[in-house]
Amino acid sequence: MDNDHFIRLNNLFDTEEEMRSELHSATSLDSFNRWIHVRGLISEILVQLALGETAKKFHVTLFHNPVNPASYAHFLRSDTDSKTMDIQLRSEKSGFLSGFLKPENLPTGLDSKPIYFDAVEAKYWVVRDSNEMKLTTGFDESSSLHAATNSGGNFITSDIDLVMIASREYYGNPGAQSLGFGELMELEYSVIDFANNTFRNLISDFFPHFKNYRFQLFTHGPSSRFSRSKQSHLHFPMIHYSENGRKGSFGCESQRENSIQQFISHLEELQQNGFSTEVNPLWGLYQCV
Repeated sequence: MDNDHFIRLNNLFDTEEEMRSELHSATSLDSFNRWIHVRGLISEILVQLALGETAKKFHVTLFHNPVNPASYAHFLRSDTDSKTMDIQLRSEKSGFLSGFLKPENLPTGLDSKPIYFDAVEAKYWVVRDSNEMKLTTGFDESSSLHAATNSGGNFITSDIDLVMIASREYYGNPGAQSLGFGELMELEYSVIDFANNTFRNLISDFFPHFKNYRFQLFTHGPSSRFSRSKQSHLHFPMIHYSENGRKGSFGCESQRENSIQQFISHLEELQQNGFSTEVNPLWGLYQCV
C-alpha cells in the first residue's frame, strides 16, 4: 500500500469514528447516511487496492460496471454476501435499505430478515414509527424493516459486474464453470480468484474481528463471455484498472452513444499495445474494434 492510500484510509477511519459518534447522539436518516457514506469510501479504497494489485500481478486491464455507492459500505460486514449471477434484482439506492435488496417478490431460494446495523457501541434496527422508518436500539420483530437474505441467512448486496479482462497472455481453456462462475476462461478465473482473495485479506488486516468473512467482489466471469449478453449490460461511468494498477473511469449513462465510442477507443488503444480484447459479438461492437 502506498503512502497516499495509507494516509487517506487513516483519515477516513478517524472520520468514520466521528460519524459513528454523531449517529449515537443524533440518530436520524441524515446521520446514518453520513456514517454509511464514509464506510463506503473506506471499502472503495480497499477494493481499489485489491483490483490494482490484481491488474499488476497478471499484467491485465480490467473493466467493470459502476457499483451502487450504497453497496460499498456493506462489503464491510461479515453477514453479507454479494449477488450471484442467478439473482437479477437490483439493490436499492436510497433509504435504510440502500445497497440491499427489497424483500418483496423474491425468487425461490431467497428469504428475508430484519435489517440491522452494528455501529460498535450500539446495534440499530430499523422500525416503522407511524408513517416513517427510524433507527432504534430496541428490536421489534413486528415493525422491523426486512432485507433479502440468501439460503445461508446472509444479507445480499451488489457484486462487481466485470465487463472484460484484456490480456497479452493466452486466456487458456474454458474453466471454472463447475465452481459457479459461469462462462469464463482459465486466466479469467485466476484473475477473479486472486482479486477476491486479495480483498478478503485486506479486510482481515483492517477488520480482524470479522469471523468467517467470505465476501466475493466477483461472483461470475466477465460479460464479454456471456452467451446471452447484450449492449445494455454495459454501464457508465465504466471503471478500468490498467496493468500498472491505476484506476480510471469514463463515460456517463446519459450519453451512452458517446460512452460506447469511448469504450471502443480504449479497446483500440489496448490492441495497439498488444492486448487481446475479446469483445462479445452480442454487444454489436465487433465491427468497430
